[in-house]
Amino acid sequence: MDAPKLNGYVFKHPPKPSTVWWESQLLKHQLADGSMAVYNKGFVLKGKIEWGSNGWIDQDEYSNVTVMYNQLTGTAKFYPRFTTYSTRAFNVQITNDFNFVPHGGDLNTDRQLYQGSIEFQSSVGEITATATEIF
Repeated sequence: MDAPKLNGYVFKHPPKPSTVWWESQLLKHQLADGSMAVYNKGFVLKGKIEWGSNGWIDQDEYSNVTVMYNQLTGTAKFYPRFTTYSTRAFNVQITNDFNFVPHGGDLNTDRQLYQGSIEFQSSVGEITATATEIF
């Protein structure tokens, strides 16, 4: 399994689902004659990695996610496919609130499990002219 890496941490339990996409940054301006001028400044990377009904993280991973959210800058390096492309990283900002909650437990080991999601997007100044990166 090609797991993502975020903020220096490769998740033992990969997110399910994981969605990453490029979003165009359009500037729109209505001209005096009523027509619309549109300028595409480029693309920003957006993503959501989630542990929902089909996935979970354990206490160690939960602790690492907590550290990510408690950092003052909120800036992290995101590697979409760390195992396959270990040198391809993006500077991202975490954009959602901390939403991890208990998700039952593992009856075999008596450990607590958690579910939630992490949303992020490219940092300021990380706009690319093309959307042809690997995913």
